[in-house]
Amino acid sequence: MDVYEAVDSRRAVRAFSDEPVPKEVLERVLTAATRAPSSGNLQPWHMYVVTGEPLAELKRRTTARALASDPGDERQYPMYPDELALLYTDRFSAAAAQRYEALGSHATTPTGPGRSLP
Repeated sequence: MDVYEAVDSRRAVRAFSDEPVPKEVLERVLTAATRAPSSGNLQPWHMYVVTGEPLAELKRRTTARALASDPGDERQYPMYPDELALLYTDRFSAAAAQRYEALGSHATTPTGPGRSLP
């Protein structure tokens, strides 16, 4: 299967079963997840497998929060940590300047947050 077939054949299923997921399946999924791209290549993920009573308690608490219209948790980490923000802004601006030059544009206004390239 190529990537286009995978995208074309994907579907979202929201009917969940109470059957436990086999350990081998969990290991395979979690191993694949460690190779997933992350914003800014920060790789901030933490993975947990919860079963039994802790899972039941997590479901109760999550349901209670949803029913109370709880907006959810605070963001765990910034998209780009403060110490990297200037580095990324400079890199994006340099890439934009190279693009303008390659397109033959003589625009000198750098791009920045909230600005888009043509």
